[in-house]
Amino acid sequence: MSLLPNGTALQTGTVDFTSLGQLGAMNTKKPYSISTYPISADVADLTLFPYGGFVVLDTDKGVKLPASGDTRVQGAISYSNASIMNYPQGIVKGDFVANPTIPVCELGEIVVKVKAGETISVGDKVYLYYGSGITDADYNSLSTSATTAIDISSQVRVAHNSVGGKVAINFVSYAK
Repeated sequence: MSLLPNGTALQTGTVDFTSLGQLGAMNTKKPYSISTYPISADVADLTLFPYGGFVVLDTDKGVKLPASGDTRVQGAISYSNASIMNYPQGIVKGDFVANPTIPVCELGEIVVKVKAGETISVGDKVYLYYGSGITDADYNSLSTSATTAIDISSQVRVAHNSVGGKVAINFVSYAK
């Protein structure tokens, strides 16, 4: 067993950082890229963009929440990049700021939500669940089922096994 200089034992075995990370938290010790995007003009005021939630690019080059018919995500919302962080759970359009920019992780490791009742492991093929839409409790979470979901397995790899309804994922290539 290894000890720190003060005599405290180092943790042994595998460390799962997802139990420590909040939704939208990034592992900045790995290469990453965060871009900022405006919210699409088609998005209604007071729409919540949750940290760790996925977004897609709209036709006006702004971001919106994913829905049926979308085939590719732009990235996941992260804490960073001088964005207006007006709520602990995410960014809201049209509340404190009329149209805040959204920080989007397009490359790197980020913590996202797992669909309730599911466990996701390294190597699993993952899908972005949208279910019945924004009112669905599991909306915008990762799933291993293709039912009412977008296949994002070509963009995302599971970095660590899921813990406590969260999982760390890696965007493996730029969405652009």
